[in-house]
Amino acid sequence: MTSALTANLPDNPRNPAGLIAHRLTAQLPPSLPPLARRTQFVPPDAFQTCEKCDRAFRAPTPGTCKGCAPA
Repeated sequence: MTSALTANLPDNPRNPAGLIAHRLTAQLPPSLPPLARRTQFVPPDAFQTCEKCDRAFRAPTPGTCKGCAPA
């Protein structure tokens, strides 16, 4: 933005405000596209304790961990 305003300035501008207004409208690069929206945060399941081995694991309900679950 600074280079668009200060490059190749005339020695004695007749209308400095007009020069700045022109450069801000005509010489600035186009605006960036808006950022993509993120998906809403979903909190992880709470920690549960395995009923067989007392290991902590994440699950929506209490029960057994994957290692102790029947195959």
